[in-house]
Amino acid sequence: MIYFDNAATTFPKPPSVISESIKCMREYCGNPGRSGHDLSIKAAEKIYECRELISGLFGVHNPTNVVFTPNTTHALNIAINAFAKKKGHILISDIEHNSVYRVVHALSKQGVDYDIFSVDINDVSKTIRSFRSKIKYNTNLAVCSHVSNVCGITNPINEIGNVCKQYGIKFVVDGAQSVGTHIVNMNDNNIDALCSPGHKGLYGPQGTGFVIFSDKYSDEKISSKLTPFIFGGNGFNSADRNMPDILPERYEGGTLNTVGIAGLCEGIKFVKAIGEETIFEHTSMLYNRAKDMLSSLGNVKIYCENIKKSSCLLFNVDNIPCDSVADMLNDDGICVRAGLHCTPLAHKKLNTQNGAVRASFSCFNTVSETDAFYESVKRIASNNVNL
Repeated sequence: MIYFDNAATTFPKPPSVISESIKCMREYCGNPGRSGHDLSIKAAEKIYECRELISGLFGVHNPTNVVFTPNTTHALNIAINAFAKKKGHILISDIEHNSVYRVVHALSKQGVDYDIFSVDINDVSKTIRSFRSKIKYNTNLAVCSHVSNVCGITNPINEIGNVCKQYGIKFVVDGAQSVGTHIVNMNDNNIDALCSPGHKGLYGPQGTGFVIFSDKYSDEKISSKLTPFIFGGNGFNSADRNMPDILPERYEGGTLNTVGIAGLCEGIKFVKAIGEETIFEHTSMLYNRAKDMLSSLGNVKIYCENIKKSSCLLFNVDNIPCDSVADMLNDDGICVRAGLHCTPLAHKKLNTQNGAVRASFSCFNTVSETDAFYESVKRIASNNVNL
């Protein structure tokens, strides 16, 4: 089997991720923060170790600013609702995943306004001009993907962060497709909250994710103003009927996924040992190899082909529905994803409203797998010509 669906979740996972998850279940899978016995303490120590790794990865000094979630969607719901204001105004980009688009649309029914700015694939200055043109007197929040999950379109988060700082706008970044391959420093980029999966570029288990708030939210007076999203027990000040004012307890209600977080801890160590830039160079090499080969096929359309570095290749074969292409590739033992990828905004931008096929690469993929993928697409495209 050739697995080219890493933008959905990376597979396989590093052996250390698997072994630590099993070790946790066998040796220290107590309920963290709930009891004073050894298993509970060991579980809490492992979770704190993971908080330290995550905060260090993004230049945040306080590990308790890391809030664990089941996935990026959950993290984005926390972050967006934390900053959204009734009668306020939110800006999002035209490449956003439904984990952003649907959230702001739901908030619009509650008196929150939003607009969509345009991302120019080739010109950062045009993106920033579009962003600035959408700012209103009541704009208080901007939310955008760092990298699109469709075909590697990248938002200039540093420049957007600078504009947000200038206008006093809170800035939330969806790092689902960039964490693990791109260097992100939240303080340098003026990011208030960064949302990420654990199971994609950090090679952790599914069921893991997090939102990390910048250092300014280490101040209880500031964190207490964040709107809670989940209400329940977390072992902290149980006599109080309100959620705690401090992070991470303000957002962590219920038992954490200790097993998944233990695995994520090892996934982060794996990525750090190789280096994000090294991983991205490898996936970009495979992306360019696949793109160049598929571009030689006359009836295969490559989207965003001027992008030089990416982990995602988006394409269609003329006159064959994308789902059918994916099914035929699956018959050849190649896993890809077809459709709208939960991102109708980006597909509207690319004029692919009927969907497209996405091949996405990880550090475990090889040149020989990429060549086999090309041969399979070539056969599918050739058979289509002969129909």
